[in-house]
Amino acid sequence: LSDFSSRGTTQDFRFTPQVVAPGEYIMSAKSDGNLNTFNCDLEDQMGTSMATPAVSASAVLLRQYFREGYHPHGEKGGSTAYSPTAMLLKAILINAAEPLTGLVQRNAMGDWQPLHPVPSFQQGHGVPLLASVIPLHTIPAANRTGLWFSDEASDAAVGTGETKVLCVHFPYTDNRTFKATLTWRDPAAGINAMWTLANDLDLYVVAPDGKRHFGNVPVEHTVRLKDALNSHEKVRIPGARPGLYTLVVVGARVPNAPLLYALTATGAPPPMPAHTQLCLPVCPEAPAPCSGHGSCHPQTGACSCQTHWYGLDCAHEATELVSGSRTDVEVPIQSWRYFRIATDRLTTNVDVYMQRLEDRADPDLYIGKGTFPDRHVSFQKDENCDPCGRAANKLAWNLNDGPQEFYYVGVKVTCCFPATVRLHVTVTTKLPPVPHVDGIALEPYGTGSPELTLPLWPAPHVLYIKGASFSLSSSVSVEGPCAVSFRAAGGAVYMCTVFSGSASIIGCQLDPAAGDPLATRTLTLELACDGAGASGPGRPVTLTLEPPQVTGVTTVDGQ
Repeated sequence: LSDFSSRGTTQDFRFTPQVVAPGEYIMSAKSDGNLNTFNCDLEDQMGTSMATPAVSASAVLLRQYFREGYHPHGEKGGSTAYSPTAMLLKAILINAAEPLTGLVQRNAMGDWQPLHPVPSFQQGHGVPLLASVIPLHTIPAANRTGLWFSDEASDAAVGTGETKVLCVHFPYTDNRTFKATLTWRDPAAGINAMWTLANDLDLYVVAPDGKRHFGNVPVEHTVRLKDALNSHEKVRIPGARPGLYTLVVVGARVPNAPLLYALTATGAPPPMPAHTQLCLPVCPEAPAPCSGHGSCHPQTGACSCQTHWYGLDCAHEATELVSGSRTDVEVPIQSWRYFRIATDRLTTNVDVYMQRLEDRADPDLYIGKGTFPDRHVSFQKDENCDPCGRAANKLAWNLNDGPQEFYYVGVKVTCCFPATVRLHVTVTTKLPPVPHVDGIALEPYGTGSPELTLPLWPAPHVLYIKGASFSLSSSVSVEGPCAVSFRAAGGAVYMCTVFSGSASIIGCQLDPAAGDPLATRTLTLELACDGAGASGPGRPVTLTLEPPQVTGVTTVDGQ
């Protein structure tokens, strides 16, 4: 791909370009500007001035193909002339596109990078190759591919929540690519509209093996959500097995109902499409619908995923982020990754940090309260173009609106390279107050160091430690200079000096065995007072523990 080829994305993240064409070192006519010289020279040119005529000429040839009766057998006059709509021509051009598999030079400085899987913001769906989707008598019979289409047919209209099911027979056994493309007319958006798509249709295909393939989602393993941005959707299945393919058109959001559409697919010559009674169900029994982690709607085929599972087929589980830990994750281009943060009724604060470890990538961060966030629905989000101005590579959010059952964190990589990000989460939990304790008789330092064992919190609040350690902070009020240390059951002792008056003990690390509960729910305070300034043995000292706060832990089952 040329380094000067225009690339997306649009401001609202639609795919642009939709197709590409040769536009570098193309021979064209050269005029000297004089009508009397009859100059016939040629010269090579480059740019959209060369690529645009190539795509326009392809559209003209397609129109001629239908107007002169070439469809479906590939010979002129073989059938009744037909005037295709513009959206059918667009659908066939996109359906004919095959991906470029080479490199792209990013900056004309020798920085060559592999092209992203289609559809992408670099090449759209690829280069239109009409011979791959329309039969012609000039193509050997063994290499011809049938063309099926539905163009503004009376039954090719949907409203919100409605579904159209069609079948196409694909008889080829030579590892050809099955392709299907859906397009529709969409009105222009308002000047200040955040999202330009008014009507949202979805396309997915059920292959003979029961596997479902969704529009505008590449075959390569990435996690994409349903396309709710583009006015076209394409399914591409390389090395497709022969058999009956079920095409499902769903009206996800259609304010301008009933909405006509154009649909095309590679398939056998007539009779097509097959009777709908032969179509595979939109929710096939095998493989298990929704990957066994959700329920499939019998009319639309949409998956409702179980808790923590996401994706078009519920095939991915949100990774738990443990408070206090750091998680490094790689997110492919144009893909999503989701994470979850568990909280309970005692949570007072949640802090989320994301660090961008790849300067050229542009990861976006989204937060959802109890539901998975996306570009349309989120509690918090950051969609800044980080690499554009080499913006700061760290982002921090403080979620202090009270505890939720779950927070979901979404990371989406839009442009222009796969991203590696580091996520760090801190959950602060305020525990119930411990009993007030005072009037403790303390010996001078060196003559005895009493231990006072207090309940950390009353039952049934048992804290299960999932990490290797946690931090506890509390206020301790004493009379006279003393040294105080914390010790948990089975844990190490850490000294914290307390001076006369009130002081805060912050960050004293307790290290119980990972995964073990503090079954005794006790905290031992070791107190020792320096003899200097003390009136003598047995001097009363008032000691008060304020409600402690614990950070860097998670709880299980709401406890």
